[in-house]
Amino acid sequence: MKIYDCFPFNGELKLLKLRLDLYKNIVDFHVIVESNVDFRGRPKTLLMPNEILDKHTNLRYIVLKNEDFKINDPWHREYKTRNSLARGLYDAKAEDIILISDIDEIVAPNKIERSSS
Repeated sequence: MKIYDCFPFNGELKLLKLRLDLYKNIVDFHVIVESNVDFRGRPKTLLMPNEILDKHTNLRYIVLKNEDFKINDPWHREYKTRNSLARGLYDAKAEDIILISDIDEIVAPNKIERSSS
């Protein structure tokens, strides 16, 4: 059984570091999606630091570009962003645990149980 921690990222670096550190001995993979536009469609710089990507080999980083969004609507962008997390779950099995949340919604580590099987 594997545990996947999935969330969108928009530059919340302190929360990202906290989450990666808090779950370092619990989570098998962190699946993170970031876009070069915000939910309103305004261009933005990608904010994921290379040192984070280099340090955390269990991080699956997905980048969305403006052209990935077919509809010019904030709700569509949020929907598409969250659904894009599935790209990082290509090897997930039925018995795996998949946590999907916002970066600031952190589950207490003692509440995440790994099955002994």
